Amino acid sequence: MARIISYMNRFVIVAAAASALLACSAQAQIQQVALPYALDALEPEIDNATMNFHYGTHYATYVNNTLAALKNATDSGVRLPVATSNLTALISSIKRLPSPLNTTIRNQGGGAWNHALYFKHLTPPGSPATQSTAISAPLRDAINANFGSVDNMTAALSAAAGKVFGSGWAWLCYTGNSSADLAITTTPNQDNPLMGQLPGAPAVSAAGCTPILGIDVWEHAYYLKHGPKRPAYLESFWKVLNWQQVSKNYDSAVQGLELDLSEAAPRALEAPSKAVSAGSSSSGSAGFGAMAAAAAALLAVV
Repeated sequence: MARIISYMNRFVIVAAAASALLACSAQAQIQQVALPYALDALEPEIDNATMNFHYGTHYATYVNNTLAALKNATDSGVRLPVATSNLTALISSIKRLPSPLNTTIRNQGGGAWNHALYFKHLTPPGSPATQSTAISAPLRDAINANFGSVDNMTAALSAAAGKVFGSGWAWLCYTGNSSADLAITTTPNQDNPLMGQLPGAPAVSAAGCTPILGIDVWEHAYYLKHGPKRPAYLESFWKVLNWQQVSKNYDSAVQGLELDLSEAAPRALEAPSKAVSAGSSSSGSAGFGAMAAAAAALLAVV
């Protein structure tokens, strides 16, 4: 009997260690992407002040709020249908998440995912990646098949972005449909096509498609420089779009792989920019420390 109790105690400790690993994995993996360019590198198309405000405040807040919500859910013993470390899986499973976490992940997690894609596919103006020649052959073929030309596609996406009422996003998505594998759609606020058609939300064409290119049309993305002139911002956006990254996104989507939003460059393990709040930099190291402690506890009893 004593031996059974001993094994039961060990099982509880192992389970607790595994739970700690899962709890902190969100902090270890869901993080603000490190920029592969300086905050002022997109000048004059996107100004330094906007980048500090957009990347350093808004995006950082979405990430931190997502981590806080997941930690609170884990600490409260909430069981989730997907791993807390997988942001793509979380936003794709909005309808399966318990309330009120589903609303938080929709708004904050959506904001974290959307901005990770956005900042990752920007690059300094004039760089080779901004040229149409940087578009991969498979993506170019898909664009031509669906829109007739790259110019037609960019014009259509700009038009869609210009028509978004209030805050939201315009997307170029991979649909997986053999007859039309690319589609343009829009979503309000921080909604994402991966969330599908949400109850009470405006109709989303090609709901469930995988975004490979996203244009942020919240005012925080352009108002400091352009004021209410969204068309001027859209014109600048195309001058800093990294077509090489968009091509990689397309390849991943075609292969059924999740877009890699964990980092923007090999610099991802470096300290975040000073413009980012201290909370986002401490969460990663704290998460890894907790993981190490949990692993040590696990190894000590098996």
